[in-house]
Amino acid sequence: MTYTSAHVLIADAHTEPTDVFTLIRNVRPRIEVNTDTGRVQLSRHSHLEGPIALTEQDCAQLECERDSVVFALWGPTDRESTPPVGDGPLDAFFPHGLPIKEEERNIELLLALARRLHGSVRLAGDTSAPRTVTPDPDQHAVYTVFSSYWLDPALCADTVRQVMPEVQSHEQFTLDASTIAADEPILLDGYSVTATLAAGPDYPAEVVVLVEDHLPPAVDQYAQAPLISYLVRWVAPGSVGDPDVAPHVRAQVVRELERIAGALMRATAGIGIDADGFLVTESQLSGT
Repeated sequence: MTYTSAHVLIADAHTEPTDVFTLIRNVRPRIEVNTDTGRVQLSRHSHLEGPIALTEQDCAQLECERDSVVFALWGPTDRESTPPVGDGPLDAFFPHGLPIKEEERNIELLLALARRLHGSVRLAGDTSAPRTVTPDPDQHAVYTVFSSYWLDPALCADTVRQVMPEVQSHEQFTLDASTIAADEPILLDGYSVTATLAAGPDYPAEVVVLVEDHLPPAVDQYAQAPLISYLVRWVAPGSVGDPDVAPHVRAQVVRELERIAGALMRATAGIGIDADGFLVTESQLSGT
């Protein structure tokens, strides 16, 4: 089989096909998944199939190991009519026009899956040229916990302090207190808590707490809006992918963000998702 017209997800041998099916259902709960045949009908015109039994020729084309878990995505080719002008991560692979519409959505899904599974994506096109993208999981170190429980700022700070000792609480009111009668209670609409990570004062973490009326698909399957969201992130998220940040520092920051998100999940009996909208469990965040 040749893979000039299919985008291909490549994961390691420890990946179970059900892992792929489950993650897809997290973000696209209404799609049709046939686990018996390994076919996922993403839309009327696009489908994913696998795992594929690889031949030596397949492995040579895809530059992967024989025991890799591989899924091929077949769908329409939708491209811009003009060459890319920026320095985006896919520009070099599509010099005549970047994917748009359904093809763009398909590639975004595969890249998200590869990021979560620590795999790679072989983009459709000329198999004689390098076309493999390996997303860095640490570049999307953002977690959100959704819960029906509201932690006041002090309690939230105490929860974060269980794993990160240096914590400051910053309350943010979105209501104009001058419009409220003196005898009416002023309700907190949102606030943030910051913590200094072990990596140093240049790497603070932030927990942003808000009421959410619109839930991501992975959460909407199990709970009803409105819910309280606890967004855990690096204060300077753009720095996560900065090549000047040492890999060991970035890895440490990610581990500490995961510990904070795990503590919030325990404290609120919440549902957690990563930056791509896939569900995460407390055990995954704590590494147990």
